[in-house]
Amino acid sequence: MNLTERLLAELEATPELTPRSTERVLKSLRPTLSDVAPYLTEPLDKPYGRELLFATDAFEVLVMTWAFESACLPHNHGDAFGWVFVVQGVAINELYEREGTGRVRFVRDLVVAEGKLCFAPRFVVHAMRNPSPDTRLITLHVYSPRIERMEVFDVERDCSCIVRDDCGAWWPEDDQMLELRMAPTATEIPEARSQ
Repeated sequence: MNLTERLLAELEATPELTPRSTERVLKSLRPTLSDVAPYLTEPLDKPYGRELLFATDAFEVLVMTWAFESACLPHNHGDAFGWVFVVQGVAINELYEREGTGRVRFVRDLVVAEGKLCFAPRFVVHAMRNPSPDTRLITLHVYSPRIERMEVFDVERDCSCIVRDDCGAWWPEDDQMLELRMAPTATEIPEARSQ
């Protein structure tokens, strides 16, 4: 069985997907670079290439191929929790705190080594980055339930937006934005742009 078949079988066989049960599935499978090689997608003009392996109402699984020295924007996963398994490289997981005004404030970095997991609780704002100038960061992501209404934050412009389910954690093209949210201190409406 390939990675997709193994993951799908394990996740579907899990009676209730909780953070703990999902963590156990990923720890038992321990995906390797050869497991995810068929799913690597070049980042092009984005911080990462994003390959959806499969999605149901209960969960979704993606492989992300990060550009060198790249970072996504701060974001949450809506009502989904997620686990990120670092297949290759080292990831920096940046944690943010939401303030009452709708702004987010950086709190701290966590280093996630190759072969390790990091957890993204429901509604928590975080960003990830590949600090390396010469090692490609490859990550496997499992979210439950499937991500809907992810909120992406533009810290410099004091705003956020809800993006379509097929958009990554970057400022979206116009057709990928569902809703724009401006903090009270925002002074301009951001245009679509690449990261």
